[in-house]
Order: sequence, then structure tokens, then C-alpha cells
Amino acid sequence: MILILSAADDDHVAAVEPELRRRGASILRLDVADIPTRMALSVAYEPGSPARITLRTGAADVDLSAVTAVWSRRLRHPARDPAMTNDELSDYVRQETADAWAGVSALLDCPWLPAPRWQELRAGYKPLQLQVASDLGFEIPPTLVTNSPADFLDFHRRHNGAIVTKTVHNRLLPVDRLDGYDAYVLTSPVANRDLVGAHAVRHCPVTVQPYVDKRVELRITVVGDRVFPVEMDSQWTNHSRYDWRQGDPHHGRYAVHDLPREVERRCVALVERLGLLYGAIDLILTPDGRYVFLEINPNGAWLWMQRTTDLPIGAAIAELLVEHRVTGPAPAATGSPDIPRSSPLLDHDWPAPAEASRTPRRTAAMAPPEAVAATLRLLRRLSADGTSPVAAQAALRRLSKRHRGIGMELVWEVESALGVVHYDVLLRLPGGATVSLAYSPAEAVPWSFRHAHHARESDLLRVNGRTLTMQTVMGHLDGIWQDARLLQTLVDGCLVREELDARDIVATDNEIRRARDVLARNMGLTSDDARAAWLAARGWTSSDLDYEVRQQVVGLKLRKQIVGAGVDSYFERHGRDFDTAVFVRLRVADRDAAWDIGRQARAVPGAFDAVMAGALTAGASGQPGLEVVTAMRRDLPPELSAQLSVASPGDVLGPFATPHGHDVIRILRLIPAVLDSSTRGLINGLLFEDWLAGRRRTAVVEWFWGDVERAVDRGILIRSR
Repeated sequence: MILILSAADDDHVAAVEPELRRRGASILRLDVADIPTRMALSVAYEPGSPARITLRTGAADVDLSAVTAVWSRRLRHPARDPAMTNDELSDYVRQETADAWAGVSALLDCPWLPAPRWQELRAGYKPLQLQVASDLGFEIPPTLVTNSPADFLDFHRRHNGAIVTKTVHNRLLPVDRLDGYDAYVLTSPVANRDLVGAHAVRHCPVTVQPYVDKRVELRITVVGDRVFPVEMDSQWTNHSRYDWRQGDPHHGRYAVHDLPREVERRCVALVERLGLLYGAIDLILTPDGRYVFLEINPNGAWLWMQRTTDLPIGAAIAELLVEHRVTGPAPAATGSPDIPRSSPLLDHDWPAPAEASRTPRRTAAMAPPEAVAATLRLLRRLSADGTSPVAAQAALRRLSKRHRGIGMELVWEVESALGVVHYDVLLRLPGGATVSLAYSPAEAVPWSFRHAHHARESDLLRVNGRTLTMQTVMGHLDGIWQDARLLQTLVDGCLVREELDARDIVATDNEIRRARDVLARNMGLTSDDARAAWLAARGWTSSDLDYEVRQQVVGLKLRKQIVGAGVDSYFERHGRDFDTAVFVRLRVADRDAAWDIGRQARAVPGAFDAVMAGALTAGASGQPGLEVVTAMRRDLPPELSAQLSVASPGDVLGPFATPHGHDVIRILRLIPAVLDSSTRGLINGLLFEDWLAGRRRTAVVEWFWGDVERAVDRGILIRSR
């Protein structure tokens, strides 16, 4: 009997169970969280006899001595008994239950996948993994695990600032127990502005490594002596550039990797040396072809790789559990791998941290001391008060008016898991130099958690309990979009917001009130009930409406500032483009029939109506269509627009080839353009779009969620940093 330890909803187990049954295996699934609330566990001893282990479920008693192999897929902690209201007593009971199961586990003398729990936990420690991997010949990055700010800064200097930080253990931290939100910390690059908080390292150890350039990242799944290498193109989007786990596994780019035989051998040896039957190994393939070891997850997920590459990982797990097929000796329940006492990592003589220089920075000396002091006071106040970015920008604008000649720009980073904002101020000095000022309060927050993310912060929408994530949305859009209009709209919104902030454009209460009244008249919202129904249909409140109206008002004011007096000069140069033509259009499917109709209509003056009627009656055009069209010259096809410039009412033109057929037209009226309010509005839009197009050409766009290549193909300039 094969014992599977996991939750009932584990999709990995659902994928392996059919493979086990095809091999004739009997299966027992057990979720340890159900002990003791739904199941009873007993271990009985009699003199001279082995222990009898009985698992008592609602349906039957199961003798666990019949277990031939254990798959510890997702071991959960015993659940809390809802009848037990005392927290201390409940925690005690849960721990006692967990210890009882651990004792039972030690009695199950059979192969475990990946390993007995204590062996699995030991193999999960990264310092041990790095040492064993190095001993086996893997290249590992220089690594420092420390809670010493001095050692942290020294490591940063020795690697020229190109370092990343990681947690010591991949664990989630509950930050909102009521809503079930967790926070997680992935690999994060260290920017210079982060060093203002380097003192936070002292609160909790952090793992530090130099950043390793990547061609692709590799997840090598080892099952016994079988190796399943998958490459992940994590560099295709900035969102997953530093850590592929930041992306969506269902919409990533995966392929089976041709792993060199020597690297494959080391992977199998690493799993064996750590006392495991299974392991998920993470490597980096560098642009120059080196394989660099990062870590091994003793119980890493694999189903997403099987689904995208068709590698038979589930079948290999089933085969190993049934046949116990391994190349080396069975994993040891106790003891340690044969690791040399001396190692380059442990014996490295780290240089002492350099003493802080007492010489003031020349760039700081260039800035007026009073401006620097005032800016630092502002940063301290923003941090202490938890000021929002909008209010912080307003405060900086007030400060900048007292220090004219120095450009002041606020930048910030939202630390989502903490719910706080970290601010820096850039002081642009005369001559082009820049001073960057940052302030970090002495809060007891670990360094790693400064870069934490909500585990559910990518959730976008939930309908009837089904959550739609940003990854899934962008995956759908990438699969169906035929142009970059969505991306362009998002980019334009950012550019407009940037310009509004730079120009300090605001909307007064009177302007908002007038705009709201205009909107109400245009939408027919003549009563309070109609207005309330209109808001309810959109899920808005009155505050939401005021916000949207405010955005429209400041947007129109920005457009007016940018366009300025350019409307009149544009009309002088391009006024003919706004001439209006009214014409009758006959659209036919057949090209030759269209040419015949056009020649007949032009041959006899005034005969257009008769020719058209005859064509419609005879059906010579193949389901012809006749309509009266009113359009500006600028909106017409270029060939037709050019002929209109020399045509007169009554003239017959065409045919003109279109995607929908061939058009023959007769001009009814030509109306010269005038610079009225409607035309002014059109020209305003054109000039503003020209301005936006210029800003897009120079903007640095970092596309995190979607397919960068498609965005580039559709004409949006994407730059990676």
C-alpha cells in the first residue's frame, strides 16, 4: 500500500493517482490536518512484537504497517479543533498531535519520497545545499548569510553594488489574517537608494549574492535517477527578470532543455547526497554557457512543467513509488552527507569592513545646506506621518518654491506588504548635477521584508468566487490582440499623469462643479434619482464621480497648455483636410462591373441616376449597395481625397478599390471648412496626439505582465533596464 500525505485538493496527487492505479497499486490518502478532528491514530506495543499502527477513519481501520512507500507531497500541520476555544491549549494539542505523527513516521520503515520529514527539512537548508553542491563541482555564486549591516555593506562594495538579496528560507508571512493575505519575498536587486535602510539587516539574517546574468533559468526535476530539465525564458519580461517565480507559471515560456551529461550527473548526485529520492533544482544558464547552482527544493512543484512540456514526471514518481527504483543506496534517516570539514565557503577570510569616510561628498557640498536640511526635514515628516504620494508631491512643491534654482523631484516605492511608502528626493542643481536624499526611520523591520509583496497583490477581479489575476488577463489579451491600442492607452495615461505633476495643474472646486453640471445635462441626469441610478450602474459613489470629473478637467487644461495657439496656424496649413464632401456611393463586388458602371455614368451627363438604377435592377454588380455618405476629406481614402480637391458637384468618380468592394460615387456637395468650435476640437485632439506620440518615442516603458515582443511588434518601444 502506498501512503500519500497531502490535502484533498492537491492537483499533483490527482495527476499521479491514475498512474499508480495502472500499475496495480493500492493507495491510502491521508491529510495530517485531519488528525485528530476527523481521524484517530493509535500505536500499540506488545512485548516481543512490533508496534501496531492503526489509523481509524469514519469508514474503516487501516493498519499502517502495510505501507510499502510514502509520498509526502504536502504535509500540513494538524488543524485546530473548533470546539477548543482556548488558544494556548489548542496550540499545545496541535503540537502534541504533530509530534505523535512524527513518531509514527519514524516507524514506517519504507522508502519515502522525497524523504522522511526530518531528512526533508534538513535538505531544505540553503547553507547545506550550497556546500554540498560546491563539493560536487557545481559553480555557486559567492554567498553571504548575515545579519551584520557592516558585512552586508562590505559585500555590496566588493561586488560593485550588483547584488541581490534573498530570504534564508522560502516562507510566507501572514500580514492580514482576516482576509487571508500572505506576503512573500523573492529575489530582489539592491539599488543604491535601498542602502539607506541597510541597518535593517541587523533585525533578521538575509542571504546576499552577486547578480548572475541569465540566458535562461532551469528547473531540473530529479526523480530517483531520472532527470527532467526544463528551461524557463525568464528574461522575456521585466516582471520575471530577477526571479522567474514572479511570473505566471501558466503563461510562461518553457521548453525541454538539453542538459550536459556531467551537469545531469551532478544533479542526481546532489539529490542522493542530501538523502532525498526527489528534488527540484534551480540553475542559471549564463549568456556565456555556464551552469550556476542556486538552490534545491526537496518538494518543489512540477505539474506546470509536465503540462507545458509533456515530460512524464508524474509517471516517473508513480514508477518509483511502486518499484522503489533508485540508483544509489536508500536515503539515510539519520546522519550527514560526507562533507569535508574544510570548505572554501566556510574558510573564506572576509576582509574587515572599510571605515566610513570622514570626507564630505563633493556633490552634497554643491547643494545649498539649507535646501538639503529642509528636504531631509520634509522626508522625515513624510515618513512619520505616513503621507500619501499625492500629498507628498504637494508638500515638495511648496518646499521647492522657497528654493528656486534647484529642481526638486519626488520618487517613491510602495512597500505593499507593509502598507508604507518609501520616499527619495532628487535635487537637480545648476550645471546638471543631482543629489539624491533618502530617509529611513529606525523601525524594527527586517531588510528582506522591505521588498515583500502581497501574495495576492496581482488579484484583479473576483466573480462568484473565481479570481482573475493580472497574469491571466494579460495572457488572454496577448492571445487575442491585433494591435497595441490597450498598451498605448496605458502608456499615454502614465505620460499625461507625469506631465500633470510636472506642471502642477489642479482643478478648482468651481471648475469641477461646472464640469459635473455639463456631464449631468449631456447624460440626461436631471434628477437625484436618475443620478443615483447612473452611479449605481457603474459601481461608483459621488466621490468616484468627482474624481473622474477632476481628471477630465485637469486633462483639458493640460491639453490647452500644450496646444496653445497652434490651432489657428494648423488650420492655415491644413484647412482643406477639414472640407466636407456629401456624395452618393454605389458599392459593387465585381471590379469589371464597377468600371462599366463608372464609364456609363460619365458618358451621358445627368445619366447617373438611370445608370445606378439599372445596375441595381440588373444586379450586375453582385448584390450592390447604395448610400449617401457625408465625410471630411481627412477621413476618406487618399485616392478619393486627392480627386475631391479638383472635383465639382455632379462629377462621377471611381471606381475606388476598398476592402469591402469597389465604389463608384457622384458628388452632391462640397462644403469648405470653417474654424468653428467643432473644427477647433478636432485640431486640438490632433495636436495633443502629436505631442503624445513624441513623448512615446522617448519614453522608457517597462512592460511587466504582457508579451514584450508583441508590444514591440505593434510599434511600442519597450526598453529593459
